[in-house]
Amino acid sequence: MYTKKALKILHSIYLKYNFIKKKEGILLKISNYFDVDTKSLNCFNIETATDTKRYLDPTKIVFSNNKYFNHDLASKKIGDFFKTLLELHDDNRENEILELLKNIHEVNDTHLGESKNKVNGHGPKFDALVEAMNTISDIEKIVKLDKNVILSTSLVFNIFVLDFGPDSYSDLITNIIYAELSDYTEKILKVYGQKMLPHKADRFSWNEKKHSWEKIVVKYFEIDGERIVLFPKKIAVSSHQGSSVKYLQSVIFDKIRADLLKNDPKFKANQKELKKIVKGMYPGMTSKEIDISLTKTNPDLFLKFCEKLTKDNKGKS
Repeated sequence: MYTKKALKILHSIYLKYNFIKKKEGILLKISNYFDVDTKSLNCFNIETATDTKRYLDPTKIVFSNNKYFNHDLASKKIGDFFKTLLELHDDNRENEILELLKNIHEVNDTHLGESKNKVNGHGPKFDALVEAMNTISDIEKIVKLDKNVILSTSLVFNIFVLDFGPDSYSDLITNIIYAELSDYTEKILKVYGQKMLPHKADRFSWNEKKHSWEKIVVKYFEIDGERIVLFPKKIAVSSHQGSSVKYLQSVIFDKIRADLLKNDPKFKANQKELKKIVKGMYPGMTSKEIDISLTKTNPDLFLKFCEKLTKDNKGKS
């Protein structure tokens, strides 16, 4: 434990450090750069020197109501990308799927996820999407998925693709809606009296009308040599709402609990106890593997989860 005197000294050092950094122009947060408090900041408060362990969430994008962000178009692009993958798979056009995935580029302009410039960081991993297409296609048919419903289409890929973590999923979403993020960045800079740099960079973004990637040339915003694209604070999360774990611990746990109660009306277990029971029922299986197994025999679970997310998010973003 630190003494009061030690804490006071540490606090003094912290203040001096940040003062020097600010004076030198090495601004650690966007709020410092814009000189506004965090609460009133419209965008997520990016740390410019490193990556923040947050992820862009398609569910939050669907229900976003930020006036500077075109969430309708962003959501359409996300839905169309996954719908295109499913349709190409249904038509046995696997080579075209591979081409689409090859054109996804690692872009760290959001400064989110596992730090790419550190030992523990890693780039996006999209081989898992190719390997999962048969499973995704099976589930699509079993649950009678409406490929035009943006939320459910994006959720299928988030929940049921093995070895595809939140970092890779967020990287993919960043690629798909890069044009909308760039447009949002320009609008926010105007709000806070800033401008894009005259320099231009090549990026790729999804074209929902052509159902393909398109190369876009964008002006960019930069702090201390770091390119930055801004995004609404409410679309970045510490864990995706539609993750495999949350799917497991909501509708699937409810299903298992109901089945156990049928066999024993006196059955009682809290969430932690039920987690242990489920682990015992499905030894050695990951949450995604359990999700896939139970969804194939109980397709209504997925639809219930979609309804739950819709209900939870309406009017909250």
